[in-house]
Amino acid sequence: MIVVTVAVWLACLAFVIQAILVFSLYKRTRQTQLKVNELAAKAGPVIDTLGKMVHEAVPKFARISDRAVEISDQAAAMSLKATEAVEIARRQMDRVEELLTDVSNRAKAQVDRIDTLVEDTVDRVHETTAAIQGTVMRPVREVSGIVAGVKTALSVYKRGQRPSVDHVTQDEEMFI
Repeated sequence: MIVVTVAVWLACLAFVIQAILVFSLYKRTRQTQLKVNELAAKAGPVIDTLGKMVHEAVPKFARISDRAVEISDQAAAMSLKATEAVEIARRQMDRVEELLTDVSNRAKAQVDRIDTLVEDTVDRVHETTAAIQGTVMRPVREVSGIVAGVKTALSVYKRGQRPSVDHVTQDEEMFI
């Protein structure tokens, strides 16, 4: 009877511990979810900004290209010296190159920032998964072992095999 009572108390204790672990797991998962949502909220404007920058740069490139063509046409029409026309075109192309380099560097910086944020989120998800597996699976195995022990004790108790009188007498004589 005492064994059954102890087993019931142990089972109750195990259920309480499981409830606490599940609640802490819920809190940790909720915190991770909030951080991921925060990350998504931060990444959205960065991506929008990149899109706007590229969208704004395309017309500038077109204008610069058109301007280079106009300068070339004007140079030919006004009979500018060939070296002056080449110099103007070279300066315009240098400006285009600077603008392209600037846009490329900004885009790289934004992509690197997003990559860092995503890697950090993935690492946190891995940590949470490992914590969940450690905090949930270990108590489940322990409770499973306790349940197996209780089942074995109940089966032995249920069988009710009592030793025969001859066997008990023989065992007692061995200790005398």
